[in-house]
Amino acid sequence: MKSIYFLFGTVCLFMICVQCKKKAMSAYDNIAIHVQEATALDYRTYFDSTIIVPLETTEGAFIREISKLYITEDHILVFDSEGTKLLLFDREGHFIRQIGVQGEGPEEYRLFNDVQFDRTMSVIYAHERFSNCIYTYDLSGHLIGKTPKASIFFNSFYKTDSGYWVYSCFPGKMGTGYNLTLLDHDLKTVKRTFFPQKKFVNAVFSSTFSESEDGRAFFISPSSNIIHELVGDSVVPFVKADFGEKTIPYRFVTEIEDSKEYDNLIADRKYLGNISNFKVNRRFCFFSFSETGYGIPLATYNCYYNYQAKQTCIYRNPYMESINYPVSTTLLYASNDVLVYALNLSVLTNNSYADISKKLGTDLQFDSNPVLTFLHLKDF
Repeated sequence: MKSIYFLFGTVCLFMICVQCKKKAMSAYDNIAIHVQEATALDYRTYFDSTIIVPLETTEGAFIREISKLYITEDHILVFDSEGTKLLLFDREGHFIRQIGVQGEGPEEYRLFNDVQFDRTMSVIYAHERFSNCIYTYDLSGHLIGKTPKASIFFNSFYKTDSGYWVYSCFPGKMGTGYNLTLLDHDLKTVKRTFFPQKKFVNAVFSSTFSESEDGRAFFISPSSNIIHELVGDSVVPFVKADFGEKTIPYRFVTEIEDSKEYDNLIADRKYLGNISNFKVNRRFCFFSFSETGYGIPLATYNCYYNYQAKQTCIYRNPYMESINYPVSTTLLYASNDVLVYALNLSVLTNNSYADISKKLGTDLQFDSNPVLTFLHLKDF
């Protein structure tokens, strides 16, 4: 009898644990967004010190746009999707090398459209669009390996122990009809699929994945206002950007069958959504969002959300206030202690060029490589 009671108690405890786990996994923060309360981002609110690092402008290292930025103790790794280059600099901004060789050869690449840096292994994964496979490099620039051709086309990816998470928006034989697919490590076997959509009328080509300094991975679907965390082979809601009645009606977007229907849905309406550029650290998550519509002026906003204190701040101005130079409010990189932004050289005056060039000991021009601004977070 005691054995029966023990077994019954164990089963009950297991069921309670399962239910608690399900509850914990499904819980997420609802961020109420009120753009009428948007203000300017004041440097003094969050930061207590600044380090400015110019990325060296030299032959073979010209950057069109920083699409992704990775910072290590010794290196700055830049992915420029427009120039389809992976460039490695030291922490002072001196150019070291380009990763990978662009060309038509068997170990060369034609176009990288997304990359990921694995801090634990110190390797770089890069998706080559034309061959539709993943190249692996070390920081010395050596090609370590290359996967077979993937079974589906995809725009961006994130590699985990569970396999390759890919954002796919291609119909037909090389598409799954889902925003998010988990492929096995061979890039052939579809393990799981998420977020079905009839037609990807609002597809994006920038990366839809991000990660925290401690290795947590996140997915941002262009057809949703919920940011999901990738946990094992599951997808768990992390935060929801709630724009109220101004939220893009995503439930209709996933059912739309042609682009004209989508255009009619958002035309002449200042809906809010199009979440992008998501970053997270131990206290904050950061993301951008914008208005959408046709024939009307559109605005872009940045959000700081302290998910420990449950506090939200919305910013619209393109540059920070209370700082000497025009530092962009578009976040490039976030660690637990430092946020990295770009100093916008194109709007500097001649006197400012001379002043900052003297301070940094380098000759800056409007077409120089980006200047990175490392802003140290206050201890909240």
